[in-house]
Amino acid sequence: MPDDPGPPADRLASDDRLAAAVAELYGTPPEEFTGRRGELAAAARDGGDRAAARAIGALRRPTRAAWVVNRLARADPDAPPRLAEMAAALRAAQQAGQGRRLRELSAERDALIDGLTSQALAAAEVTDSPASLRLEVTQTLTAAMADPGVATDFAAGTLTRAVQWSGFGVLPADAGPGTDAGADGDGDAGSAVAGAVTGRTTTAGTTRAHRAGPTRAKTAGTNRAEEAGTARAKTAPAARGGKAGTARGGKAGTARAEAATARRQAAEAERQAAEADRLERAAADRAARRREQQEEAERVLASASAAAAEAVGAEDRLEAEVRDLEERLGQARSELTAARLRARRAEAAERRARHALDQLGDTR
Repeated sequence: MPDDPGPPADRLASDDRLAAAVAELYGTPPEEFTGRRGELAAAARDGGDRAAARAIGALRRPTRAAWVVNRLARADPDAPPRLAEMAAALRAAQQAGQGRRLRELSAERDALIDGLTSQALAAAEVTDSPASLRLEVTQTLTAAMADPGVATDFAAGTLTRAVQWSGFGVLPADAGPGTDAGADGDGDAGSAVAGAVTGRTTTAGTTRAHRAGPTRAKTAGTNRAEEAGTARAKTAPAARGGKAGTARGGKAGTARAEAATARRQAAEAERQAAEADRLERAAADRAARRREQQEEAERVLASASAAAAEAVGAEDRLEAEVRDLEERLGQARSELTAARLRARRAEAAERRARHALDQLGDTR
C-alpha cells in the first residue's frame, strides 16, 4: 500500500515527530535504545504516521564510544566549534608551510582532544573507563577535525559508531605535501607539512632515516679515512718508513675495525627497519580485516533494518485487511439478522394462511 504523504502540515508534523525521536534516542543510554525505539515507532504507527514509524524503526543504535561523544556534544555545545576552530588554524598553518606554528598547534590540538575526551567520559558518567573506550573516543574526536561528515554528526549528537581518521593532519591526502619554508623561517617547514599530510609514509621513512643515517655516516667517514690513510702512505718519504709505517698500520687496523662495526650496525639498523615495516604491514592487515568485519556487520544491520521495515509494512497491510473483514462481517451479520426476521415473518404469514385455509375447509 503506497504511503500517502498527506498535506504539507502532516508532513511537517511527521518530520517533527522524527526529529523529536532522534533527539531523545541519541541521548538515551545504548542499553535502553532498542526498547525506547520500539515504543516511539509504535506510538507513531498508532498515530497513523506510518512513514515516521518506519524511519524511527530504522534508526541505528550507537556504540558505547559514539554515545559518549554524543553526550559531550549535548553537554557542551561549544565543543564542536572549538574543534572546528582548531582544525581551521591547523589547516591555515599547513597550507602556509609554517612549520613552527604547525608544531605549536599540533601540541595544542593534542591537549584539546585529551581534555575533551576526559570531559566526554565525565559527561557520560563513565568513572572507570577501559583504555579501549578512551582510545575510541579520542580517535572519533580527532576524526571530527578532519572529516566534515563526522563533524556534522558530532555537532548534532547523532554519531552511531566510533570513527578512526585514516590519515595524519587535517587536509585530504590529495592536497599536496610539498611546500617551502614558511614566513617564520623554519627550514624544516616543508617536511613538517608533508608529514602532516602524508602521515604514515613519511613517518616510516623518517624512522628508517633516523636509524640508518648515523650508521651510514660513520661508515662513509671510515671509508674516507681509509682512502686518506692509503694516499698518505703512498706519498710519505721512504726515510720515515719504520715508525710511520707502524703508525699508519695501526690507524688502518683501527679504521678497518670501525668499518666492520659500522657495517654490523648498518645491518642491524636495516634489520630493525625491516621488522618495523613487517609490524606496520601486519597492523594494516588487521585494520583492514576489522574494517571488513565492520562493513559486514553494517550490511547485516541494513538487511535487518530493511526486513523490519518490510515487517512493519506487512503489519499495516494485514491490519487494513482485518479492518475490512471486520466491516464485511458486521454487514453480513446485519443482513443475516434481517433475513431471519423476514423468514420469521414469512413463517407467521404461512401459518396464518394455513389456518385460514383449514377454517374454509371446515365450513364446507
